[in-house]
Amino acid sequence: MVSRSGTTQSQQPLDLRMFESALRLFDDQINRSSYDANHWVRRGSFMREHGFPEIAVGDAFKAKLLLDREPANLEARKAVYEILGQALLGCHCHWEAAELWEEALKQYPRWGMAGEKATDLRELLRRKEAAAASLGGTPQEQKDRLKDGGVFTVNYRWTEFSWTPERSLTRSSKLVALINEELRGKDGETTCYLARSTLAADGNDDMLGMFASHEMQNGECILTDRTATGVCSTPAPNSCANCYASLPDTPQQAPCCSEAFCSPECLNLAMKTYHKALCGKDFTWLQRPTVGLSHNASPLRPLLMLRFLTTGVQNLTLRPPTHRAPATALQQTPHRRLHAHRIRRYPSQDPRAARRGHLRQPQLRHGCLTAHMDASGEQ
Repeated sequence: MVSRSGTTQSQQPLDLRMFESALRLFDDQINRSSYDANHWVRRGSFMREHGFPEIAVGDAFKAKLLLDREPANLEARKAVYEILGQALLGCHCHWEAAELWEEALKQYPRWGMAGEKATDLRELLRRKEAAAASLGGTPQEQKDRLKDGGVFTVNYRWTEFSWTPERSLTRSSKLVALINEELRGKDGETTCYLARSTLAADGNDDMLGMFASHEMQNGECILTDRTATGVCSTPAPNSCANCYASLPDTPQQAPCCSEAFCSPECLNLAMKTYHKALCGKDFTWLQRPTVGLSHNASPLRPLLMLRFLTTGVQNLTLRPPTHRAPATALQQTPHRRLHAHRIRRYPSQDPRAARRGHLRQPQLRHGCLTAHMDASGEQ
């Protein structure tokens, strides 16, 4: 789905054709003169007004950096502060918005808007801090909650934008059929399949489950799911750069750097999805706590986002926009098969789920889906 984000949504439907035309114009202006702060300001304002505050934040911040290098232009600088401040609010980034307006107030002490915004946001943060205290956790975790942002989304049909492929990302019957086709592989045989879950609360629940296609034996391996989006906040010294499993005695060495992988499959998956965008770059700072915190209360978020962003960067670098790889490619091996370790049956009150080896809550370890099937039905 194409998503429009933000904490509030316009009541008027977005005219996607006009939006795309205007966006292409702004992009062309930026491509021709990327050091002109006015181009970034105009596109940032446009994106904020149309419900994309997180993109507006990036554009407005670029404009702010460019204006810092130029002679003082009071009106332009104030315009950037207004767009950036509103966009940060649209992303629920109240902490950063408060710091921004306090910075503006220091530069322009007589600017009434800056003083009002800073005061209102500090009061909002005070109320949020009081509410966070009731949720428990360490003082650092409570402070970390104040820095959490977020956006809402509105979905549009894939075909509305010319650059998006016509491919459903919802749990449609076509998607289920596609996944089951991938599970069959080249030999046409399958050990498991995706279907509607027997644990769904009601008929409107679209919960899906993975089922064994035959009576399973104790310890039988039916699925191995390798993922390119597994992360670890505290990786061991000798761990796979992709799934973080322990490295064997003879690991697979990356051809381009010192990174090591546990298997040829993990190496190939990393190279085809994200590694080329990461190679040679040091992002270990993402594992360190935010300034002012003694430990990282949400260590996995930035690491997981890094995997997604680098996957997008590598994908856009290697392919033109109209030929981007589908999202399911993240889960595929060269033979278009999904892989996993072992699957153990979980106790369930539903006898149908027990008979068919239904997976209720598979465990995630080292970035791989790991579960086991035990004939006794015990974990």
